[in-house]
Amino acid sequence: LIKKALTGERLEIAEIKILHVDGSERIVLWNSAPVLGSDGKTIIEIIAQGQDITERKRAENNLKFFAEASKILSSSLNPQITFDAVARLVVPQLADWCSVEILDAQGKLQQIAVAHKDPDKVTWAKELRKKQEPDMDAPTGLPNVLRTGKPEFYPLITDDMLVAVSKTPEELELARSLGFTSAIIVPIFSSKKCIGGITFVTTESRRRYSEADLALAEELAVRASHAIENAQLYHSAQKEITERRKLEKQKDEFISIASHELKTP
Repeated sequence: LIKKALTGERLEIAEIKILHVDGSERIVLWNSAPVLGSDGKTIIEIIAQGQDITERKRAENNLKFFAEASKILSSSLNPQITFDAVARLVVPQLADWCSVEILDAQGKLQQIAVAHKDPDKVTWAKELRKKQEPDMDAPTGLPNVLRTGKPEFYPLITDDMLVAVSKTPEELELARSLGFTSAIIVPIFSSKKCIGGITFVTTESRRRYSEADLALAEELAVRASHAIENAQLYHSAQKEITERRKLEKQKDEFISIASHELKTP
């Protein structure tokens, strides 16, 4: 932009992406124009102005994301299909990694969706999850969210935090290699009981979550809870209808047999 200004070109307002000193990507609203000398031709200086609009753009994108997520959550009564689609939508709009885990009928935590922009990493994460079952007594993370029904919010994940939660040197090495930056874990409810959670994690993007991101994640979890309850009500109603039809069929068969017997000498 500066080079263009040096040629005498007046630049209108433009949005540009820059790399912040902390490694995160920022969006700047930029405007620059040359100042000419008395001859009207020579550029003697350039006036430039930049405004950081990262949070504003993030809020706009979050609203678009939420509208699309709400549409997905109301489009299917199959939780597996629904959460697969939501996780894929979350990445990379809100996170580099997204995972959805739900308690099954036996009370065991099952990962029903995981997403990352790299399919190979998704495969790796699923295999790792099979080998490493979560510690349900862990004082932090999804197990704690399940116990308390409250979200966990980590705007900046430090190395000290990784050391504190890693049980072995291998786990610590893996956590460091992934480059965790920020994380949000929000609970999913059914009949006022916490039955699972959605985890949002940033790594390579270096994005740091804000309170606005937390609010969006919580609202998404509320919509997800409604979607699960609607699916459960639908399947329950379908089961009831099936049972009713079965009883009616048995009643009709009984009446038919009884009628036949009564008419037979």
